[in-house]
Amino acid sequence: MDKKKPYLIKAIYDWCSNENTTPFLSVRLMGKSIVPVQFINEAELTLNISASATKDLSFNKDDISFKARFNGVEEHLSIAYNEITAIFSKEDGDGLFFEIPANNEDFKENPNKNPHLKLIK
Repeated sequence: MDKKKPYLIKAIYDWCSNENTTPFLSVRLMGKSIVPVQFINEAELTLNISASATKDLSFNKDDISFKARFNGVEEHLSIAYNEITAIFSKEDGDGLFFEIPANNEDFKENPNKNPHLKLIK
């Protein structure tokens, strides 16, 4: 994982909060994140991570953790940074989109590899 990715995700989250827009995460699940399985669609999940939708939101070294309600039931979630495919504003779609390797073998660190980031305007 690119070491800048957690900082970029936090920056877009802060930007969404400052602009009064709703930050959403798009996640491709590959076994490292903890999420309620009943809401997964073909190994992908999109989550509202705004302050009003989450509780105890924390941007950690390896993941984003928080509590959220699903059908009235509070769940604890832990989203691994290397499984996040995007963070964007719900209202206008602005944000960052990341390429994710197709298999877990590609998660190994490679210092010579360029980051795969795209800015969507």
